[in-house]
Amino acid sequence: MSEHVRARTAAAPEISTDAGTSDLPTLASERIWGFWSFTSVNVGLAIATWAFLSGGTLAVFVGAETAIAASVIGNLIGVVLVSLTTCIPSAKYGLEQYTALRSVFGGTGSRALVLVLFPLAAAGWNAVLAIMFGRAVVNVSNSALGTDFGPEGGMVVTAALVAILGSWLLLVKGPVSIEWVNKFVAPALVVMTVVMLGAVFTEHS
Repeated sequence: MSEHVRARTAAAPEISTDAGTSDLPTLASERIWGFWSFTSVNVGLAIATWAFLSGGTLAVFVGAETAIAASVIGNLIGVVLVSLTTCIPSAKYGLEQYTALRSVFGGTGSRALVLVLFPLAAAGWNAVLAIMFGRAVVNVSNSALGTDFGPEGGMVVTAALVAILGSWLLLVKGPVSIEWVNKFVAPALVVMTVVMLGAVFTEHS
């Protein structure tokens, strides 16, 4: 038995029962997600709605074929390098990414980084996504139901707040609810992407 395992066994019982909130590495027996759960969650996160917007904007300037090639190559290089830095420590060694950052920035530096990232990157980006969701709802409503909602009206704000509330209700229940939802969301997003590509290339060569 390794020193790490002996230390975990001799530790307080709450460490093993609440491994998700501990700074210690999570053992394989303590993990909730397996390979397919981890993959489905990442697929659900990777096929983001803003990716459709950026891809559509790119296609306006360079054409569909070049846009697809640029998106695939850019994501293979950029996303793979970034994901390796977080997936290897977490999936292989059970080490949370902000805990791993202490090896680079130290304890105080990691806390300062989190204080900057959460208000700006997390909260700010989620606000942008919520607004995008609200405007998407308005566009669909105007096209399908014949309504006349403006892009900056109260309906956009209402839909954005509903999206934030729904996301909170999902995330507050932890990784189990995220895994369950992504079992449906990830395949649905893949099917929707294939249907959209088929629609685009059916109407345009």
